[in-house]
Amino acid sequence: MGRVDGKVAVVTGAASGIGRATAGLLAREGAQVAITDIQSGAGREAVEEIKQWGGDGSVFWQVHQHRYVVPRNGTSFRGTTLDRQEADHG
Repeated sequence: MGRVDGKVAVVTGAASGIGRATAGLLAREGAQVAITDIQSGAGREAVEEIKQWGGDGSVFWQVHQHRYVVPRNGTSFRGTTLDRQEADHG
Protein backbone atom coordinates (compact mmCIF):
# COMPACT_ATOMS: atom_id res chain seq x y z
CA MET A 1 0.00 0.00 0.00
CA GLY A 2 1.40 3.39 -1.03
CA ARG A 3 1.71 6.42 1.20
CA VAL A 4 -0.84 8.39 -0.82
CA ASP A 5 -3.28 5.67 -1.96
CA GLY A 6 -6.62 7.11 -2.97
CA LYS A 7 -5.40 10.72 -3.00
CA VAL A 8 -5.40 13.11 -5.94
CA ALA A 9 -2.27 15.17 -6.63
CA VAL A 10 -2.03 18.16 -8.96
CA VAL A 11 1.59 18.78 -10.02
CA THR A 12 2.44 21.98 -11.88
CA GLY A 13 5.37 22.07 -14.27
CA ALA A 14 5.21 18.28 -14.43
CA ALA A 15 6.20 17.80 -18.07
CA SER A 16 9.89 17.84 -17.17
CA GLY A 17 12.51 18.05 -14.44
CA ILE A 18 11.59 18.05 -10.76
CA GLY A 19 7.86 18.31 -11.53
CA ARG A 20 7.96 15.19 -13.69
CA ALA A 21 9.94 13.28 -11.05
CA THR A 22 7.50 14.39 -8.35
CA ALA A 23 4.50 13.30 -10.43
CA GLY A 24 6.12 9.91 -11.01
CA LEU A 25 6.85 9.40 -7.31
CA LEU A 26 3.31 10.33 -6.31
CA ALA A 27 1.87 7.96 -8.91
CA ARG A 28 4.09 5.09 -7.74
CA GLU A 29 2.91 5.75 -4.18
CA GLY A 30 -0.73 5.38 -5.25
CA ALA A 31 -1.96 8.89 -6.07
CA GLN A 32 -4.00 9.78 -9.12
CA VAL A 33 -1.92 12.52 -10.71
CA ALA A 34 -3.04 15.53 -12.72
CA ILE A 35 -0.04 16.83 -14.65
CA THR A 36 -0.15 20.49 -15.66
CA ASP A 37 2.31 22.29 -17.91
CA ILE A 38 2.50 24.59 -20.93
CA GLN A 39 4.41 21.92 -22.91
CA SER A 40 1.70 19.75 -24.47
CA GLY A 41 3.90 17.11 -26.11
CA ALA A 42 6.14 16.64 -23.08
CA GLY A 43 3.09 16.55 -20.80
CA ARG A 44 1.48 13.71 -22.73
CA GLU A 45 4.82 11.87 -22.73
CA ALA A 46 5.03 12.28 -18.95
CA VAL A 47 1.59 10.70 -18.52
CA GLU A 48 2.60 7.73 -20.67
CA GLU A 49 5.87 7.35 -18.77
CA ILE A 50 4.06 7.40 -15.43
CA LYS A 51 1.61 4.76 -16.66
CA GLN A 52 4.58 2.55 -17.63
CA TRP A 53 5.90 2.93 -14.08
CA GLY A 54 2.61 1.58 -12.80
CA GLY A 55 0.77 4.84 -12.14
CA ASP A 56 -2.94 4.75 -12.81
CA GLY A 57 -5.38 7.58 -13.36
CA SER A 58 -2.81 10.14 -14.54
CA VAL A 59 -4.00 12.84 -16.93
CA PHE A 60 -2.39 15.89 -18.58
CA TRP A 61 -3.91 19.36 -18.47
CA GLN A 62 -2.26 21.92 -20.76
CA VAL A 63 -1.91 25.39 -19.24
CA HIS A 64 -2.64 28.44 -21.39
CA GLN A 65 -1.80 31.91 -20.14
CA HIS A 66 -3.71 34.90 -21.46
CA ARG A 67 -3.50 38.65 -21.12
CA TYR A 68 -6.82 40.44 -20.87
CA VAL A 69 -7.47 44.17 -21.23
CA VAL A 70 -10.62 45.86 -19.94
CA PRO A 71 -11.69 48.09 -22.87
CA ARG A 72 -13.31 50.81 -20.79
CA ASN A 73 -10.33 51.71 -18.63
CA GLY A 74 -7.38 49.84 -20.16
CA THR A 75 -6.69 47.77 -17.06
CA SER A 76 -4.92 44.54 -17.94
CA PHE A 77 -4.58 41.29 -16.07
CA ARG A 78 -3.37 37.78 -16.74
CA GLY A 79 -5.49 34.68 -16.64
CA THR A 80 -4.90 30.99 -17.00
CA THR A 81 -7.04 28.30 -18.57
CA LEU A 82 -6.59 24.54 -18.58
CA ASP A 83 -7.42 22.09 -21.37
CA ARG A 84 -7.52 18.37 -20.67
CA GLN A 85 -5.36 16.52 -23.19
CA GLU A 86 -6.01 12.88 -23.95
CA ALA A 87 -2.91 10.71 -24.32
CA ASP A 88 -2.26 9.18 -27.73
CA HIS A 89 -2.95 5.46 -27.65
CA GLY A 90 -2.42 4.63 -31.30
